[in-house]
Amino acid sequence: MQVPGAPAVVLSIIWMGMIGGIWYGPLFRSTFMRLAYGKRKPKGDQRRKYMVMTLTNILTVLLLQLVLRTLGAKTVQDGLAVAAGLGAFDILINVGHDLFEERPLGLFLIHHSYHLAYLSTICPFLAAVRSV
Repeated sequence: MQVPGAPAVVLSIIWMGMIGGIWYGPLFRSTFMRLAYGKRKPKGDQRRKYMVMTLTNILTVLLLQLVLRTLGAKTVQDGLAVAAGLGAFDILINVGHDLFEERPLGLFLIHHSYHLAYLSTICPFLAAVRSV
């Protein structure tokens, strides 16, 4: 099965990984580690976690492409509108969970600003490439 716009999808998957690497690496690593883990170290097989993350990145980009196609997004502006809607949806469906789980506000902000960062770059890109 051929994926329409496969080169754009592959670039988007790579870009999503790069943004995540920067976001949870040099940009917010120390704050993220302190808020997420405190003084304890992350548990489990880190390689496995990265493999799962890569798989979810692939599925996320494919789903974004499906949403953009379904909504008929063909311009950068269309992509930004979809990104804004998805970003708001992401925040709204998670804020309650984060409050009940008593997660720190800083952790919420780091995670959801990352989601907004990749949505606001990948959605316009995939929409614009679709019209070419």
